[in-house]
Amino acid sequence: MVKISIIIPVYNVEKYLRECLDSVINQTLQDIEIICINDGSTDKSLEILREYEQKDNRLMVINQSNKGVSTARNIGMQQATGKYMMFVDSDDYIAQNACELIYNTAEEKRCDILLFPHYNFSANTCTDDGRLLDLCITLKDKTTTFKEHPDEFLLTPSETHSKLYKTDFLRKHNLHWETQIQYCEDRVFYINALIYARAIGILYKHLYYYRVDTFNSLSKNNRTILPHLYKVHIALKKILLESKVEDSDILCAKILNCTIRSYLAQWGRIHNIPVQAKNIKYLCKIEKECKKIKKEYREYLSDYDRLQQAISNYRMFYIKKLFEPIFEIESRRNRIVIYLFEKQTINLSTHTIINLLLNIRYFRHLCKLRFCGKYRKIRVGFWVTEIQKWSSQASLYEALKKSSHFEPFVLLANFKKSKIGISPQEHMRKGINFFEGRGIEFKLVYDINQYRHLELKTFKPDIVFYQQPWQIHDKQSLINTSKQALIAYVPYCYHSQNSYVNYLLGFHGRLWKYFVETELHKKEYEQKYNAKNCVALGSCKLDNYKLIDYSKINKIWKTTGKKRIIYAPHHFFEQEAPQGVSTFDKNGDFILQLAKSHPEYEWIFRPHPVFKDRVLRYKIKTLSKIEAYFAEWEQLGSVYSGGDYYEMFAGSDCLITDCISFLSEYLPTGKPIIHLRKDKYIEEFNALLKVITDSYYKVYNNDMLLSVFNDVIVNNNDYLRDERIKNISLLNINKDKTTGEKIKEYLEKELWLKR
Repeated sequence: MVKISIIIPVYNVEKYLRECLDSVINQTLQDIEIICINDGSTDKSLEILREYEQKDNRLMVINQSNKGVSTARNIGMQQATGKYMMFVDSDDYIAQNACELIYNTAEEKRCDILLFPHYNFSANTCTDDGRLLDLCITLKDKTTTFKEHPDEFLLTPSETHSKLYKTDFLRKHNLHWETQIQYCEDRVFYINALIYARAIGILYKHLYYYRVDTFNSLSKNNRTILPHLYKVHIALKKILLESKVEDSDILCAKILNCTIRSYLAQWGRIHNIPVQAKNIKYLCKIEKECKKIKKEYREYLSDYDRLQQAISNYRMFYIKKLFEPIFEIESRRNRIVIYLFEKQTINLSTHTIINLLLNIRYFRHLCKLRFCGKYRKIRVGFWVTEIQKWSSQASLYEALKKSSHFEPFVLLANFKKSKIGISPQEHMRKGINFFEGRGIEFKLVYDINQYRHLELKTFKPDIVFYQQPWQIHDKQSLINTSKQALIAYVPYCYHSQNSYVNYLLGFHGRLWKYFVETELHKKEYEQKYNAKNCVALGSCKLDNYKLIDYSKINKIWKTTGKKRIIYAPHHFFEQEAPQGVSTFDKNGDFILQLAKSHPEYEWIFRPHPVFKDRVLRYKIKTLSKIEAYFAEWEQLGSVYSGGDYYEMFAGSDCLITDCISFLSEYLPTGKPIIHLRKDKYIEEFNALLKVITDSYYKVYNNDMLLSVFNDVIVNNNDYLRDERIKNISLLNINKDKTTGEKIKEYLEKELWLKR
């Protein structure tokens, strides 16, 4: 008996098929069989399969007319003779040692099913799918069953790939692919198999590469998928109810909520194509399924409101069409225009309406807190999605904590980002560990068990400080939050540019108070945007220089007596926008060689957290080359990616960077910056930065960089030092008080609190 049968359905993938087959036939585990089912391909896929069949007798080709991917997989399962079997899509590939590692692990753990993570890759990028990580941490290298961890398994990847099944197990329970379902059929097969499995294990090694930028294969090309999603839900519901799984009613509700999410995602994609009218009935069908859920379990249908809204929007679309000749409402950017008999009658600014509403809310909250502040503490919530940016709020939190008038706490939420690299649960767990380790009170605004965001009113804050204006979940939007509290913001980075379109209209202009860094910032916002909510008290982020833990400096910098140099490249390439500031494609390799030629200095490579992803996305380097680049810096010095970088700054002697915000944040050190600039530099700095950059060494090419480096660093000729020291006074730094303390005093004054 061979050890593993690899089943590969093939349909019109001549472009990628060789890469897939090469990865399979070159496995370090030789005792395998490869079953390829050509499902009526009309390109050269069959010719390629026959070619490989002649080269390797382990490869078997089955040719059939087009019957669908599920039929192809079922035929492959019937032909399999291996002790285990796995499925590979013909446009993907697997790591060279994949079969060896998963076979040995499955044998060691005696698994019916072995799961392992994968990479999502395209021509431009390669990202980690981290959905298995939570369950892997929970199991701690042990096997389990679906009944023991049903919630966790519902959140794991249900795609066909990255799974090894024991052949006898599949045949014993007559498990096969549903041929009548052409989309998400892998979810039905996967859940069904999980329920019967007595031993499910995880090998946390990324051995499968899943291509995300092609739509040619059977499993990735189906525009009329809502009927199939409905069939998937009905099939899963039947499986759960018949399996006698504990809490099957709750699991049905959770699976139904997952189905709603899939429905809405696909509904958005087909919104403007003719099949929409045929599919509206499936939105209504799934709504009926929601009503069948018992009342005590409907709390798990967190996306039900969005489903109802989608149906309502669809109906309003037809009502609008019906009355269009007489009455029409047109929504433009920041405006609503109303027409009567095709004549414009009303033209309203949504910005004006929303700001009026917010001002009324803020006035009401302010009056309430001025009264309540006499009898109780004011609850101040800090909305945190990225712990790396906590340094911008830390000093304010500490100042409020020491006050007898305030009760500060963290509102820990998930980061609304499609590809964060880790699962939401692991993201939240890191946040929990971070704040627990610092003894900071926090509330979870994201339920890691039910995979959903919670309502703010549960936590009853009086004031909410946002961490950043980007990637905010709908339930945490400023409009929703303003119903419960006053909204304020301290910038997570030192704002340095003036190029943001409607910078204050989308977020900042709707705040109760925007605590800007300097009077120059405030003046600029008032002149350009008519801002009336700005208060210039300094930067909480620069307070970190007063709170520096000097014991950390020697942990970050490993030597003494050497000059310490930081190279910090940014991710904003001109391929993304003409004003992109990154120069890495021009001088990244040169600076690495410069560091190698000066081993007498200690070097730290500090890239932006998303730097590697952008390098891949814009094809600056391939995955293997950027990994090798990072590895060379590790050998030379160190790679630092922490969010608390002020100890690194304080211990350094020079910064080489093209990053804009660092130009202000590094200034308090008084040390020189070699500012990397493009040949045609689009300078869109604000008034403050235009002054500050004149005290830095501007370089436009590698020859200038080498000359300045030798002059300023090697020969110690820092001739702009006095100008930099003078510019530090522009940063609004108070020697006696932190900015956090100044904001605390401002709040006390606004709320009429006695000091």
